Amino acid sequence: MKMPKSKKHKRKELSILVRGEILGMKEGGMGYGAIAEKLKLPKSTVVSTIKRFGPRKNLASKKRSGRQPKVSPKDMKRLDSYIKRH
Repeated sequence: MKMPKSKKHKRKELSILVRGEILGMKEGGMGYGAIAEKLKLPKSTVVSTIKRFGPRKNLASKKRSGRQPKVSPKDMKRLDSYIKRH
């Protein structure tokens, strides 16, 4: 018997505009539940957005880590020009 696949709803990253709206509403005196209801977001998203803003004081997302490209943009230009010549 196969187990049913879970149907998790994967949400996209909040835009800076939506994050600003959340913070503005909170500073305006609205509660977490009211903000979540108005913006049609989970309450946990609203709470975590406000908590995340506290120490960072920045609405932008953190830069994601990952492997650096093996070829730099300068090297790509050199490679392109080499290919065009030959």
